[in-house]
Amino acid sequence: MKGSEDKVFLKSKAKREQQSLILASRPDFQADIAAIRKRYKIPANGFKDINSGKQEAWWHWIGEETEKWHDKVWPTFRQELKQLQEDALAKKIPYTKFVDRQAEINLIAPLNAFYNDIKQLRIKYRLGPSWKDGLRGYILLNNPKNIRNKIGVRMGVPHQPGEDDEEIHIVIDEDTTLDEVKAAWPLVKFHQKRLSYMSRQKHQPADYDVLEKGAEAYRLKTIEGKTLSEIATIFDEKYPFEDEDKVYTYSEISTIIRNYKKLVGIN
Repeated sequence: MKGSEDKVFLKSKAKREQQSLILASRPDFQADIAAIRKRYKIPANGFKDINSGKQEAWWHWIGEETEKWHDKVWPTFRQELKQLQEDALAKKIPYTKFVDRQAEINLIAPLNAFYNDIKQLRIKYRLGPSWKDGLRGYILLNNPKNIRNKIGVRMGVPHQPGEDDEEIHIVIDEDTTLDEVKAAWPLVKFHQKRLSYMSRQKHQPADYDVLEKGAEAYRLKTIEGKTLSEIATIFDEKYPFEDEDKVYTYSEISTIIRNYKKLVGIN
């Protein structure tokens, strides 16, 4: 099975590389990349040596520029936004007008603008979210094979047990194949077993009548403190057999409770 999964991975990797190279070959795409690099003071061919520290210095620079923008430029919009918010709360204008303007101003901040330019590239060339990180990497490092660098099925897995979002999310793209989903399934099962609410009990089909009787017998015993014999007498009246001469025994009630606890996962 592992060999077939490797074949699927290699096929997916080759597909992603081909898609990346096709995109990188377009003159209009290259013109857009050149404009972005120039706008954000990135070398025309990207940062060639990843270990030179120049890329790290660039991130430091754009972070500082963003902080300066928040300190010096953002306050100049404060009065405008305050007025828009007051007008929106007074219902003189739609509240969305205030929200949209606030978002528009936020996009001017250098780091936000950089990521928005990447988003606009995706929109222009009709690229899905899986291209986002690769586009950023291509702008900075100029590797044409890895513009689309996410391969196969991806998963969002929970970080903390018991959280409201403790779920496994399977992420697929517009061209994800069934083979890629099958190849990823062992990893899905691995993370599934790590869910804090994962039941170790195998699911068994439950007849509603069996479930109802089990729940009632368990309630009578644990909540009302009835003995098994007392519950048997109650069941003779509440759940009579078709054979009028047949009655419940305390051992049958014990079996009903035991099976119910096993079914619902009560120790």
